[in-house]
Amino acid sequence: MEELRKAARGLVLRVADGDDVPIETLREFAALTLQCELVQLAQRLQDAPPEFAVRCAMELASFVLTLETTKPASEGASHGDPSS
Repeated sequence: MEELRKAARGLVLRVADGDDVPIETLREFAALTLQCELVQLAQRLQDAPPEFAVRCAMELASFVLTLETTKPASEGASHGDPSS
């Protein structure tokens, strides 16, 4: 997930600076996003047979909740989050 965040930051900065972004770079970013654990867990839930859907949903929910608790302090501070 950290690699995905790094790629996202780099892409945003390039666009903000007015730099050209090659289509290959955009496609690499899309591929990296699709490889992320969040997307894989969501796909597993969508493809799960009914008898495994709740288990897959709990795995996905657990991961989503982990994302919120491991968010860097600087992200919360930049959005005016008083808890940071």
